[in-house]
Amino acid sequence: MHAYGGGAEALRHDPDLPAPDEPDDLRSWPSSRHRGRPRCQDGGISVSVAQLADRGLRADERRDLATAFTRDVDRIFANRTSSLRRPNERLDAVIARYDDVVHQELAPSLAEEGVRILAWRELAGPERAQSYLRFHRWAFPLLTPMVVDSTHPMPHLRSLAMNLIIRTSDSVVYLPMPPPLPRLLPVRRGRYVTVQSAAAAVLPELLVGTSIVECSAFRITRSAKTGDVVRLEVERKIGEGLLATLAATLKIAESGVYRMQSGLAMGDAFRS
Repeated sequence: MHAYGGGAEALRHDPDLPAPDEPDDLRSWPSSRHRGRPRCQDGGISVSVAQLADRGLRADERRDLATAFTRDVDRIFANRTSSLRRPNERLDAVIARYDDVVHQELAPSLAEEGVRILAWRELAGPERAQSYLRFHRWAFPLLTPMVVDSTHPMPHLRSLAMNLIIRTSDSVVYLPMPPPLPRLLPVRRGRYVTVQSAAAAVLPELLVGTSIVECSAFRITRSAKTGDVVRLEVERKIGEGLLATLAATLKIAESGVYRMQSGLAMGDAFRS
């Protein structure tokens, strides 16, 4: 698991490949502590969605607020013991609003300030070729697809980590994103690609000889007390049949399933 050589740093400093322009590490953005911000009433969330949508703040400040928001929400779910719960309409509405703000306001604001977060299909040809070489060298050896069927049980998936679920012509496959991989991979100055999108791009090499029918990103939250899955975040594009299979395998109630527009709204997705 150490072959990746330090996550984003390995991708950024591979001596045998063209390096992306420097410096534009997301971690170098100015940090705002937001001391004294008011706590709202949604189960101890210290950041309101209205703050995230405030265009009076710089995009990097809103990025930091998004980090605080997602960590608070993660903590709320991790403190639960089961996905079987009475609906919390207020919390569910806040999460849905966060999903909208991330995609309709925060990501476009970052792009206006020179930081674009892209899916693999949005990369230009040369960018795709360079990113493919980097990802293949540093990340490909870490990817372990796991088939789940009558003879292969569901693998233990880490809480708060990104995963892919893939439906092939004859099986369902899970692909966890290994811990060394950052959520965002640098392409060149101001341009990043999501790790799940890059992993999906190399699926034909990982699953040689199979026909890939469908692929979606998802993320689970486990109870800190019981270890049970208490929340499932999944891309909206997932088919109903594959979602039903995933939810049944994870033994999670419908009230614990959150369909998001993309992985950008799943956890702290804005740091490399």
